[in-house]
Amino acid sequence: MTLSQTIIKPAVGVVSLSFLLVFAAGAAHSQTCSVPGTHLSIEAAVDDLSCLEIDLEAETYLESVVLERTLTLRGPAGEGAQTLIEGTVDVRTEGTVVTLRDLTIQNSCTPAAFTVSSGALVDALDVDIVSDETRGCPQLLFADGFETGDTTGWSLTNP
Repeated sequence: MTLSQTIIKPAVGVVSLSFLLVFAAGAAHSQTCSVPGTHLSIEAAVDDLSCLEIDLEAETYLESVVLERTLTLRGPAGEGAQTLIEGTVDVRTEGTVVTLRDLTIQNSCTPAAFTVSSGALVDALDVDIVSDETRGCPQLLFADGFETGDTTGWSLTNP
């Protein structure tokens, strides 16, 4: 064995081990996050790239959320459990697929409670979007052309 072979073999072993550790750490780092719990706000969990699924407790969240990457955002399922986002939800960025489950989004006197733009896709189940006309809020619930797609699974209800 020459000196160069002795040096190369350990170096290759270290590179291979490093690759495996980085790969394993990346796979283990993708997780389900919770709000409150692992994160104090929805946006904090959204900004954490390791959070691919975000579970929300049944409560009211006074915040507006921008979703620019593929992820799942869900409230607790079941009768009587309500997760309310009082603000706006803005889904954007081409190729983004956002899954929404068991949520209510209430317009907080902004132009639109829910927007989808730039080629983003939304898969929603048991999602209510509410406009509160009693506070003089605008009645636009969808923006950026979203309302021109297939909205047969959506309904418009004013409290």
